[in-house]
Amino acid sequence: TGLKICTAIVLEGKDMPDALAQKVTEVLGELTPQRLEIVKKLPRNSMGKLMRHKLVERFSNKPVQSG
Repeated sequence: TGLKICTAIVLEGKDMPDALAQKVTEVLGELTPQRLEIVKKLPRNSMGKLMRHKLVERFSNKPVQSG
């Protein structure tokens, strides 16, 4: 089926997932990711670098939610 774009987001403060999704759509328009995932923290190695492969492993088997 091709590549599916997913964005992992760490919420800080009182950000609301629905409001955030709406803002992302407003700002990015057609480039909006097909899925937004809220996470408590992003996986990082001992040097503080983002471990993208861990995100791919975590979300690659989850179905894309439409709407």
